[in-house]
Amino acid sequence: LGGGESEAVCQLAFADRVLLNKTDLVTEDELQAVKVLVNGVAPQAETLECTYAKVSVDEVIGIGAFDADRVSQSLISEGDAPSWAVKT
Repeated sequence: LGGGESEAVCQLAFADRVLLNKTDLVTEDELQAVKVLVNGVAPQAETLECTYAKVSVDEVIGIGAFDADRVSQSLISEGDAPSWAVKT
């Protein structure tokens, strides 16, 4: 991935939704392989397939998916929590 994989993996790990764009340019086997990888890093995330980044706004905006407590607990369990995320 060229050095940015740590940031990419972190973003994916905390994702509530993952958009797989350009799905029309890959085979079904390739798409399934990507889904397996995404699910391995972010099993909690709903995966949406799209082309030309076309996805219903209702599927990504105002879904109430972000849970700060879940993120904080995940960070704490990993030992990487920033000071603002640690409840005292």
